[in-house]
Amino acid sequence: MLALPPADKRFSRILSVAFLADDAPAHRLTRNDIGYMEEVIVLLLSLGLALVLQDHAAPPAPTPIHAERWISSEDMPRGVERFEEARTVGYVLEVDAQGQVTRCAISQPTDSWRLDTTTCRLLRQRAQFQPARDAEGNPVPSLYRGRFAWQWSR
Repeated sequence: MLALPPADKRFSRILSVAFLADDAPAHRLTRNDIGYMEEVIVLLLSLGLALVLQDHAAPPAPTPIHAERWISSEDMPRGVERFEEARTVGYVLEVDAQGQVTRCAISQPTDSWRLDTTTCRLLRQRAQFQPARDAEGNPVPSLYRGRFAWQWSR
């Protein structure tokens, strides 16, 4: 349990100075008030930091199963012109509580719509996951982010 500072006259005076309205009487802060205010600020910052860390904790992610088998350069779509350097596509997969891909979106497109659409088509067909789990261990829907570098087979 977090112990908050008592609501005494110093705390009230500090708050009234901190939120001084145009028509509010001016208050002078003493050295003790400033020391107390520093304690309150440290407490508020630590409480805020704890809340920020709690609210922004990484959501659970699904565990890929044999991701190396999902796409290979052997899957190069017809009609794509030969290129020398790899074309990297970024994607985001929506994974349901059973570990199945329900949606695919391209987050970093290549310069070829054929590569991008083939990437999502293959991922929807082939990608498999152990579902993400919440704090209680229950399977939950989640997102998986990945990249694949398309290269011509040599």
